[in-house]
Amino acid sequence: MMMRVLIYGMTDNLGGMETFILSYVQRIPKNEIQFDLISPFERIAIEDEIRKMGGTVIHLPNRKQHYFSYHKAFDEFMKNNAKSYNAVWLNDCMFCNLDVLKYAKKYGIKTRIIHAHNSQPMGSTSQLIRHTLNKYQIRRYATHYWACSSLAAEWSYPKCITENRMYTVIPNAIDIEKYKFNDRKRREVRKALHLEDNIVVGNVGRLHFQKNQFFLLDVFREYIKAEPKAILMLVGSGEDENRLKLKCKTYGLEQQVRFMGLRQDVPELLQAMDIFVMPSRFEGFGIVAIEAQAAGLPTLMSDVLPKETTVTDYAVRLSLNDSCETWSAQMRAMLNKMPKCDKSKQLKKSDFDIEKAALDLERRLKDLA
Repeated sequence: MMMRVLIYGMTDNLGGMETFILSYVQRIPKNEIQFDLISPFERIAIEDEIRKMGGTVIHLPNRKQHYFSYHKAFDEFMKNNAKSYNAVWLNDCMFCNLDVLKYAKKYGIKTRIIHAHNSQPMGSTSQLIRHTLNKYQIRRYATHYWACSSLAAEWSYPKCITENRMYTVIPNAIDIEKYKFNDRKRREVRKALHLEDNIVVGNVGRLHFQKNQFFLLDVFREYIKAEPKAILMLVGSGEDENRLKLKCKTYGLEQQVRFMGLRQDVPELLQAMDIFVMPSRFEGFGIVAIEAQAAGLPTLMSDVLPKETTVTDYAVRLSLNDSCETWSAQMRAMLNKMPKCDKSKQLKKSDFDIEKAALDLERRLKDLA
């Protein structure tokens, strides 16, 4: 009998969680497990892919704008459909909303998974308060506790869960072949972007306080003193974009910083880069650090990232307390010692090969049912 899992937490933005879910779901045979989505968003970023794999997407009223309608619709759906599901799976960066677990318990779904994807608050003060209150309600509603890293688990779950190691780390695995270094593709992309003669410093992520691109601009301004033909490629969008562009103008870097926006061709853009720099203030995991290493990139990241992200010998960690000069010098040293090359063998020996990880997750879900 085919297993059915209901997933909550996906949004209209193709972020880390959405990419994570899609990577796994695409590799688990649809005749073994059917994954459905339920969400208060009008459109979900991975909606088309889920439907193509036979899954159902249920849209609830907007929770903020239509609070009572949202709960009425959620309760009615679970009342009528709970018996069809073997498990519910809540994914979130902050546990501000446990509704899917509450309704699942109310209507008898025995396996209720909660999955932590971050290690610091990233919303408003009110969201942090809700997360903190819910943190101590989790055991009333969830039956299984997952996290993208031990760091995320330590922040998201109460001590009674973490000290007794009641949680499971599910690796943010990737398709290594998709990111594998390819010199021909690298030359093609660099030519198309008119970057043949430049050192390309790359960063992929939401333009947001968490990702710390303001500090990266300071580091880059220092770096171009030694490498004046360098280009900084920022891939992503977010609330900090206009202020970052203003800072570029203030620094006189408008021609040397490229704002690429949201892209569907991140693997190709990684091929074009020479070094990847990720000075995040906090990360639950930081899957793009794995993607960058898979692309054979020297990867310089802040030491707040989970240690699990150091997979190859091309990964170096620095403190955000270190100066821009120190970061810049480290970039130059890495580029001198670490020519871009194929690192796929190192990645395949790790836990981050999606082919192996998807098989493990499939077995894990079936064991829970």
